[in-house]
Amino acid sequence: MPSPIDTSRWRFAEIIWNDANASSDWDKLEDIPRSRQMITRGWIISEDKRGITVAATLDLEGPEEQFSESIAIPFGCIVEIKEITK
Repeated sequence: MPSPIDTSRWRFAEIIWNDANASSDWDKLEDIPRSRQMITRGWIISEDKRGITVAATLDLEGPEEQFSESIAIPFGCIVEIKEITK
């Protein structure tokens, strides 16, 4: 049965981005958390002036579009976006 969801309207990509890291403890300078580089792969399901939203899982059999494992990443955190094609 063909899917009612047309995935071709979204780009599938690998995003490398810098994530914030925090601590609420009293830390020595050398123990303070630093930002960490992340990698996310999925469909870029929306984009606006602030950043992109990526979903790793799409429900292909539901009566409407549903997404799971989604994350909004601000442009200021993005290092690189590599589009993945077949």
